[in-house]
Amino acid sequence: MISNKVKVFGVLMVLLLSLVAATVTVNAVPIAVDFVKLDGDIISTDEVIEVDRNTDLNLKVKVIGLADADDIRLSAEIHGFEHGVITDASDIFDIDAGESRTVNLDMHLPSRMDRDDYLLRVFAFDKRSSLFQLNFNLNIDTARHGLEVRDVSFSPGSTVQAGRSLLTTVRIENQGEQDEEVKVTVAVPELGLQASDFIDEIESDEITTSEELFIRIPNCAEPGQYTAEITLSYNDDYDTMTEQRTIFVEDGGLCSIEAPAEEKALIAIGQPKNSVAPGERLTYPITITNAGDSASSYALDIQGAAGWATVEVNPSNVMTLKPGEIKSAFVYLTPMAGITGTQAFSLSVNSGDETLKQVTLTGEIDGTPAVEPVKKKSTVRALTIGLIVVIVILIIIGLIVAFSRMKGNEDFEEFEEEGEGQNYY
Repeated sequence: MISNKVKVFGVLMVLLLSLVAATVTVNAVPIAVDFVKLDGDIISTDEVIEVDRNTDLNLKVKVIGLADADDIRLSAEIHGFEHGVITDASDIFDIDAGESRTVNLDMHLPSRMDRDDYLLRVFAFDKRSSLFQLNFNLNIDTARHGLEVRDVSFSPGSTVQAGRSLLTTVRIENQGEQDEEVKVTVAVPELGLQASDFIDEIESDEITTSEELFIRIPNCAEPGQYTAEITLSYNDDYDTMTEQRTIFVEDGGLCSIEAPAEEKALIAIGQPKNSVAPGERLTYPITITNAGDSASSYALDIQGAAGWATVEVNPSNVMTLKPGEIKSAFVYLTPMAGITGTQAFSLSVNSGDETLKQVTLTGEIDGTPAVEPVKKKSTVRALTIGLIVVIVILIIIGLIVAFSRMKGNEDFEEFEEEGEGQNYY
């Protein structure tokens, strides 16, 4: 009896094992991995793969169908980054027995990842289960040279009015192994604008902010959206990187303001430094440079001086200059008698019917007689005194002569009287 029960139990166990085996056969993994390539090279699970942060990883996973299967998905993941999982997944696909398929998975290693060891996990799934998982060892390091733009700041903001200034500061991180000298350039190519700054040194893993980069938006810049390019040049100018930002230009209301006309002449007019005395001249030098591209004539016109001074222009009040030629003239004003204090007049420089420059000039007359008139008066006085002295001398000589004659006549009369009293025989 016991023997029969044992036989029955054994038959039941065989049937159970057969069912289990049948179930395992039905649930067998329907795909197998042919190879996994990283950036074109086949990788294996027993090696350490060296990669740099701030780079892109391209995985190619080739699978072969062992049985017909539906809704298969492949994915890759890297865990351990502070700010999230680095992952990519394929679209779902169907595969038939004996069919092969290559799936591309792309991931970017952030520049701020720690330099350390990580696992790259490759998975396959269907609707109900995980079909396989492969683990690859990664050692993530950093490149010898590498910079990143951490932030770009615009002032007064990313929107600026035409005719106003846009100030830009750039925050840069050196993620490479080497210290770097960096040239930072901000440009708006559509407007032909550019400004640069040089940073002497950014140490490895250091963050630095550039000086303010100044560009002025033209008055007539078309309102709208523009691209600002931020370029870093480093590693002795062998490496560059460019990032783009968007700015918006608004109408500043300055385009309608007429731009100043191009100067046709450069005119310099001097003012006397000191006051003058009556009889002295006030001198005003005028220098004209012909800034045009053809010969021109320039005329000096003096107004408002006739009532207090005589006017003289030397060598002439009209000058003809070739392009680029420079000539000078002098305006002399001699104050009239009795004129003192501050006097004013107008001087205009004209070319044809156009007044190129008009200024009001002043002259100071202090009322003290000039040196030259004083000398003339002294001379007249000296001559007058000399003449008087001569007249006095002549009068004295005349008196002496008159007295002498009078004395001579008296002696003669005495002699005659003595002669009358004597008789000669």
